[in-house]
Amino acid sequence: MSLYYVYMRWLRKTDERSGSWARQLLTCESRYVADEFFRACQDLKDNRGQPRFTKLERSTPQFWIYDTTDSEPWNALVDILCKSPLPASVEGRVMSTLLHDGVGREWPVAPVAAGRDWVNGNTYFVRNIRQPNLYWFDDGSNPGILYISNGGNKTKFRVVGTDMGSVKRVLIRSEVVRLEIPQSGNSPTRHLLCDYNNRLVCASGGGGWTFKFGDLLGRFGTRFIGKNQLGIYGAVTWGEGNDPDEWELC
Repeated sequence: MSLYYVYMRWLRKTDERSGSWARQLLTCESRYVADEFFRACQDLKDNRGQPRFTKLERSTPQFWIYDTTDSEPWNALVDILCKSPLPASVEGRVMSTLLHDGVGREWPVAPVAAGRDWVNGNTYFVRNIRQPNLYWFDDGSNPGILYISNGGNKTKFRVVGTDMGSVKRVLIRSEVVRLEIPQSGNSPTRHLLCDYNNRLVCASGGGGWTFKFGDLLGRFGTRFIGKNQLGIYGAVTWGEGNDPDEWELC
């Protein structure tokens, strides 16, 4: 994982300084930490027990719009990072800097990280972080081994937080999730399962096997099979081997 940057724009339509003041740049240990900080901010309360952020929207994973109940919103982020209770996975792993006020000033450009928001109920491919040409692939048999392909064949999965219902919320590492292949035509919904050999398989029925979202970063291994005309490289396993792979949604 690499450092991840987020712009935060203060927006208060009744204040003429909005847009040119209180612009923040967050430097986060990783994208996962940035998302966990966002979720923590959604739950923060002020001293009256009201949400501290009156506005907190994600235009993209790296551009957030905010307003707070603080009388000086340009100081809110420093106060939150120094004094507010934050999850252990976030504490000390986010820095904020206040960008220049006004126009025509020096403007640091943060590196752009391509990618979509990881949101409950949405569908994604699963690819290898270190070798982004490798993807998870289900061949459609029932049950079918979950293969790793070289990208010529790949399968789109819906990620479902088990305690989130249909709420479209950003996923964080501690979230318990399951993966399923949505129903298509006459083909029923297929669920990701773990068999007695620690291999991952896809099958209709079974209700779905669960894991923590953060387990994509090191709990899934590979059992080599070999290449064929489909470009298959191996089978995905659970908790196998001394050097498991890291995967991400895309």
